[in-house]
Amino acid sequence: MRALVLAVLFSLTSFSVAVAQERQYERNTVNPSGAELYAVFITQSVCHGSNRAGFDQTIARAKTMLAGQAADDGLAFAVRGVVLDWDPRAGVDYLLGRFGQFDEVASGRNWFGADAAAYIWEAEGGVPATPQLIVFRRTLTPTDTGIDYSPDELVARFVGVEIDAFVAGEVELAPQQDEP
Repeated sequence: MRALVLAVLFSLTSFSVAVAQERQYERNTVNPSGAELYAVFITQSVCHGSNRAGFDQTIARAKTMLAGQAADDGLAFAVRGVVLDWDPRAGVDYLLGRFGQFDEVASGRNWFGADAAAYIWEAEGGVPATPQLIVFRRTLTPTDTGIDYSPDELVARFVGVEIDAFVAGEVELAPQQDEP
């Protein structure tokens, strides 16, 4: 009986460690050059969809899935976390505490912030809703005087439960277009 209890405890511990490991996205700390997949996750601390049980794990899987797909396609990957809270510090604390690591973060000014303008109000097809996950392709070219960025090419915009569908494999990213 004791052996059975130990086996069950070992199995549960192994499962917990696997879930914890799956949850971690490792920030990219290498200077990028060339094509990259760039994701933007937009949320709010008061967003019911973002606060539902298990959604933090959905975003963790989305980050690791996108990073894996980028690697498979020979692209760099970065993910930006944007939280549309009024208080920047509270927003960053919420974002990082609930959703883990990001390569970049932005917070503050609610729906009036620069990221809300760029990714929602001024963006073609922008949707005023949270949560959302937007995926772009772009090229970064370091030069002697700075870095040249190609225009962002929208690959996908997932809003609300569409994020869950993407992670579940029910929706795919648009295939990469080869340049003529």
